[in-house]
Amino acid sequence: MENNEAAKLLHIGYVGLGDMGQAMALNLADRGWAMTVYDLRADRTAPFKAPNVAVAGSLREVAAA
Repeated sequence: MENNEAAKLLHIGYVGLGDMGQAMALNLADRGWAMTVYDLRADRTAPFKAPNVAVAGSLREVAAA
């Protein structure tokens, strides 16, 4: 399965958007992966504006996505 095919089938829950986590999550988002992101500091979710990315308000929301 190619990455673009997998990106349409899978949904990633990403928790922790510090210096390293944010860079990794943005890399996945830029490649079209559907994802839900969360960080204790809401300001760290600001760069995630792509239509394939949802910002969760809690860990429970990430788990439910």
